[in-house]
Formats: sequence, structure tokens, C-alpha cells
Amino acid sequence: MRSSWLYSLIIALFVSPSYAHEVVKNPTVKARMEAMSEIASNMKTLGNMARGIYDFDLEKAKTALKTIGQIAEKTPTLFKDPEMDPKSEAMLAIWENYDDFIAKAKDLEMAALEAEKTLFGGDDIVPAMRLMGTTCKSCHSSYRE
Repeated sequence: MRSSWLYSLIIALFVSPSYAHEVVKNPTVKARMEAMSEIASNMKTLGNMARGIYDFDLEKAKTALKTIGQIAEKTPTLFKDPEMDPKSEAMLAIWENYDDFIAKAKDLEMAALEAEKTLFGGDDIVPAMRLMGTTCKSCHSSYRE
């Protein structure tokens, strides 16, 4: 019984988002969704380390932060064209306030860089997660459904 609950959770977390990406026909929107999913995947890795689900691994944590920063750097380009798809969670407000959106992407890039520079051990992961979470939330609250 317990294993079927676990399998259901795994399917909900990983299969559903993948399916959503598969049905998106617009390559611009699909690329954005895949990039945002990559950020989420790396945040999940960091979060699992912070909660003790995974053992802290400095190299994996720094790689996750570096990847988040690299994607954040590309985010303005990914969202340059105001293309939409019913499966996308992007709001039109992105293009109505594009300068603010770009600033928030830059904030995430800088937060990831700062977290990567200040991450030396397991005790540093929670402050890094707080910093990253705050920047993610500031963008999501304005620009994601």
C-alpha cells in the first residue's frame, strides 16, 4: 500500500510536468517551460539537502546553484517574445512590465551566484535556500499563474 502512494507521488511530480511540456507545440514556450522546470529541479535538489532527505554534497549543491544562475541569466532572452500556450503558467504581465521581469531574473542570477560563493558546508544550505526562495517568490507572485 505504501509503495503505491509513493509511486503516485513520483508520477505526479515528474510525469505530469513532462506531459505538459510534450503537448506544447510552440517551441519558444516549450523552451521556457523546460528552463523553468530545470530551475525547479535544481531547487528541489537543494531543498532535499536542506531537509536532510539527501546528504549534503557541496559539489552537487554548487552545481545546482550554478545551473540556476545560468538559466536566470538566459531568462530575459527566453521570454523576449510574448508567446503563449494554454499549458504555460506565464502571465501577460511579463511583457507589460518587461523591465521589472528582467530585473527579477537578474536578482535570481545574482542570488544564485551569491549563494554559490557563500556555500561551504551543510550549515550554509538553509540560508542559500532562503535567498533563492525569496527571489523565486518575488517573480512568481507577479508573473506566474
